[in-house]
Amino acid sequence: MANGMIVKCRSCRYEKSFHLGWGTLYPALSDVVGNLPLRKKNEVLDILNNRNGETRSYHYDLYICPRCSTFHRLLYVELGYDSGRVYKTVYECPECEYPFEPLALEDASVIDGFPCPRCKKRALRHHLIYWD
Repeated sequence: MANGMIVKCRSCRYEKSFHLGWGTLYPALSDVVGNLPLRKKNEVLDILNNRNGETRSYHYDLYICPRCSTFHRLLYVELGYDSGRVYKTVYECPECEYPFEPLALEDASVIDGFPCPRCKKRALRHHLIYWD
């Protein structure tokens, strides 16, 4: 079973669902590597194919841009390679180029008070969901 959340604003009509984790839809990294941005996809494939890479973790996470007040569902990948090195996906906001901050579901209460991406009022609320 996979988790996720719905984020709603009490002031405007902003509402967005985020399906996180991987559920049974993606049993192997090869099933989702194409969903990575091209540069990250190429990095992952290079490590897996040419640098003794092994998959440690992959799943969809929720990321926040603290500058733009936006939420993003992105694929997180962690690989081990070259006898002890670790690769982890890191994302930046396409608008302001500030590093995204990952948001774990157990820390989701910080959303309740985060500025709404649409109206910028601090009126967001979140609800956890289960899918798959």
